[in-house]
Amino acid sequence: MMVDEKQKNPHAGHRGRFRKEIIKNGINPSTPEHKVLEYILFYCVPRKDTNVLAHELIEKFGSFTAVLEASERDLYAIKGINEAAVTWLKMIIPVFRYYTAKKADIGKRFTAKEQFGEYIFKQYLGNKSEVVTLLSLNAAGKIISSDVIAEGDITSANITARNLLDVVLRTGAKGVVMAHNHPSGLALPSEDDLRATIFVKQILSSIDVQLLDHVIVCDNDYVSLEESKDFKNIFKR
Repeated sequence: MMVDEKQKNPHAGHRGRFRKEIIKNGINPSTPEHKVLEYILFYCVPRKDTNVLAHELIEKFGSFTAVLEASERDLYAIKGINEAAVTWLKMIIPVFRYYTAKKADIGKRFTAKEQFGEYIFKQYLGNKSEVVTLLSLNAAGKIISSDVIAEGDITSANITARNLLDVVLRTGAKGVVMAHNHPSGLALPSEDDLRATIFVKQILSSIDVQLLDHVIVCDNDYVSLEESKDFKNIFKR
């Protein structure tokens, strides 16, 4: 006995119509959050009404962005969420962060300090773990590369001379901007932050490379130590 597509998957017709609607109209800030989430789930949750699942996720976590930022454990606790869905949802923010970093500014010459901060801020979007990044610039002030040199608490134990020198010698950088994030708390420097800044400056100075700034990112804010009257002396040559 032949079983038609609708019997095999009662949501197939809806998915096809909804997919055409999304392709025709696109996704914009006015698109309802549950619709965007429903569309994403099409590709990793087969044979289930992803509209209902999308509503459940947003009701549980509070918003579309909160769903993307939820932990794997909390996502698995939702009935109907499988490994493919968790993997798909958890890679959206890292892929977006990678895209914005690659598209926007590699090879760009910054003309204002604020532009450094904005560029670095984009690199940390949605990042819930502490990461230390080194932004390498050439003699003209153009970005050569952006490299993660340490993960976890920012201490000189995590930031090693070898990691620093590997990046700078590979890129041929003439100037460097250091950055790290405070996943929870304030974008204000701690004692460890200051010690690590001085450590990095000393290592770079030994090979005649200038540490231009240390930017600290937290949620929707960032602080430039070089622009702070309390810490700008650290960066003088």
